[in-house]
Amino acid sequence: MSTRFLRRFPLLLFLVSATAVSLFHIGTRITQMPNDVQAQALAPHSLVEPVAYLPLVTIPEAPCVYVETNDAVVIEIESVPAVDDWQHETSFPGYTGSGYYVWRGQNYNANPGQAILTYPISVTKASDYQLNIRNSHGTNPSLYNDVWARLDSGPWIKSFSNVLNMWTYDFNFDQNGNLGAAVFKDVTPGIHTLELSARSTGFRLDRLVFSANGMGQLDSWPQSPCVVP
Repeated sequence: MSTRFLRRFPLLLFLVSATAVSLFHIGTRITQMPNDVQAQALAPHSLVEPVAYLPLVTIPEAPCVYVETNDAVVIEIESVPAVDDWQHETSFPGYTGSGYYVWRGQNYNANPGQAILTYPISVTKASDYQLNIRNSHGTNPSLYNDVWARLDSGPWIKSFSNVLNMWTYDFNFDQNGNLGAAVFKDVTPGIHTLELSARSTGFRLDRLVFSANGMGQLDSWPQSPCVVP
């Protein structure tokens, strides 16, 4: 657009200028144009009124749910954000995914519900479901080898492994001294919340498998899709 053309139409020149100001100055508003447009074109400052800046509002993305596929829900532990003293590490070899979480905080042997990792899942069957977490720990088979687990705000259950210094899906429940496979009874189809809470320092968690048939030994299984319900 030529300068000669803009000089012949001062109102257009003003509108172009006001638009440029609006683009480069977030927070400027243009008041309602009065009847005498020609007069206002000669006094553009009366049309532009600065206002206070407002913070940008970001609408959070709805949380997704990991959906059962091929009879199992498979999730890399690091798929949810680490909290408190859960650390994302890669120094212990043989992990799947991008790494694993290890608890670097204090022991919580008697007070579950600390530093909770939350995994929303969706299952398709009315069945018992077994939880297998690929894990590892060192120093002693029966020390620093456990985490708390629960489903849908149920009771926290001590969950442990006795396999030393290697990745394993060996994962069991200790329910008041009753030892056995980590099985949640009578799970209904639909969405559930699986939670893991810190217990023993140095215990590593790599991935979890939640399945009705108890299969949890296949590292080649892909992670389940996470969809917004």
